[in-house]
Amino acid sequence: LQQDIIQIQADVDSSHNESDILDDWELAYNEVARRTERATKYGQSGIPTGFATLDLATNGPQEGDYWIVAARLGQGKTWALLRMACTAVYNGFTVQYDALEQSRSQIAMRAHSFLSSQNAQDSFHSADLMRGQNFDLLKYKEFLKNLKEELAGRLIVNDTSRGRVTPSTIAAQIERNRPDVVFIDYLTLMNQNQGDWQAIASLSAELKGIAMRYELPIIAAAQINRTSLGNPSDMPGAEHLAGSDGIGQDADLVMTLKQMSRSVIKMKLAKYRHGMDGQEWYTEFSPNSGVFVEISGDEAQDLIDEDRVNQ
Repeated sequence: LQQDIIQIQADVDSSHNESDILDDWELAYNEVARRTERATKYGQSGIPTGFATLDLATNGPQEGDYWIVAARLGQGKTWALLRMACTAVYNGFTVQYDALEQSRSQIAMRAHSFLSSQNAQDSFHSADLMRGQNFDLLKYKEFLKNLKEELAGRLIVNDTSRGRVTPSTIAAQIERNRPDVVFIDYLTLMNQNQGDWQAIASLSAELKGIAMRYELPIIAAAQINRTSLGNPSDMPGAEHLAGSDGIGQDADLVMTLKQMSRSVIKMKLAKYRHGMDGQEWYTEFSPNSGVFVEISGDEAQDLIDEDRVNQ
């Protein structure tokens, strides 16, 4: 009886997604052709992130990728996502950015800090913009008016002012805005049942499915749990993701961050499904002035020493 049921299901099931890849070779060929075109245009087949080691190891986020950027509270997750988003916009890509704990204006001011440091004679610090001090308001207005003409990309920001962000709203945004990449800041805030690891795992799996369905990368921030790493200098790994093991299992890439001093953040490629992982690198972290760039270990140590003297 069980065998007959299986046979009936096989006969009536029209939802299968199977093909003979030796015969149906055009699907793979077309994807390789698209990647070749992007590599010729941008120097890599994925979307540039602004972090050289990450781009070298991965070629940037690709179609269908689901990436996680993880750190403890206040360790630079939002800044890292915005640095990557602004780099994508600067290179002509359309970005959808979902901010779950900040307003659109707050995200805009942070983005303007990065974009002005790359794209204008006058650099506008996000902290000054939020305080409304120490900058020329007319020059800021002129910068904003020219920004759209100077940049080929788009930065579409959604916050929670009109309700909770869910996988369904993410999919609707993709249908409406046709972005090249989606950023979610941050993952566990999408879950109403805080602490429910099964709900978080289901949420993570849905986002991976959306990335594959729409053939674009989704990059989400997540938290590192309070588990001690033993040695204070150790970098967190995928096993330290808070909420659910399902996040790390679903992710194609997990990048972790750790603030070493006021001006230095260390990054680690903790998991990469499509290549070698384990790489670590340092960045100079002064996002209010639009600086979040990769530096050498010697430069990082000099900044750490300087921060210790000035603290």
